Amino acid sequence: MKKTACGRASCGGMKMSVGSPEKQKILVVDDEETICRMMTRALVHAGYDVYCVLDGYKALELFEEHNGEFDLLILDYALPGINGYEVLARVRSLRKDARAILSSGYAAGETGYVRNGETHQFNGFLPKPYHMHELVKMVEQHLYDCKGEATSLGAGNGA
Repeated sequence: MKKTACGRASCGGMKMSVGSPEKQKILVVDDEETICRMMTRALVHAGYDVYCVLDGYKALELFEEHNGEFDLLILDYALPGINGYEVLARVRSLRKDARAILSSGYAAGETGYVRNGETHQFNGFLPKPYHMHELVKMVEQHLYDCKGEATSLGAGNGA
């Protein structure tokens, strides 16, 4: 049975989660509550467990609370206090194989995602605005291999 929790976190951010141990877990970090809700709804409908927070510091807390056992992170670039790149750098210091998609209204070059024609740090870039089916498609591309089988990632310290 799925359980959904939605409430205000102590830092003023919203935290939504839908949990089930057998499904792939996605952490969404976006400072716009409406975007968090839409992404959560679309990804839950697609069959994923989704945890959504509104700032980078809450994302780091949640990542540690779950021992880094997220299959994918979707990070906004511009977040209050700490940007998406800084969140990913800290996450990767805990789990080197963490996968992440950068989602931003800024152009890829403006965020630093593309430098000299090469991508840096993130596994993918999803420019805003986008349709929810584009989000789900990108998530599937990063979680499943070409045979449609779930890819396996070890948790903790890149293991």
